[in-house]
Amino acid sequence: MAHPQSKRAASVAMLNSIGGLSNVWASYLYGGAPHYYAAFGTLLGCVIAFFITITGYLIHMRRLNKLLAGTPEEQRLAIKSGVTQQQIDLGWRYIGY
Repeated sequence: MAHPQSKRAASVAMLNSIGGLSNVWASYLYGGAPHYYAAFGTLLGCVIAFFITITGYLIHMRRLNKLLAGTPEEQRLAIKSGVTQQQIDLGWRYIGY
């Protein structure tokens, strides 16, 4: 069930490129000394977006765990979300949710 090496390499490359984008635009946010309203607003917006994303992910993972623990019909719904039959047969669950 491991990911192929090319898929992992592409994931790392994408992660690095997205992480490096902040170096391009972040310095332009701190231009209005002594009040950094644009920078503070951007950081606050990012924190709120992160909180909403993590909350949505938590709800989704809990729903999938309920489907995995349910009837075979519910387990088929979980398969549509990316869980394999082998994982269901092994009793696999998302940890921490």
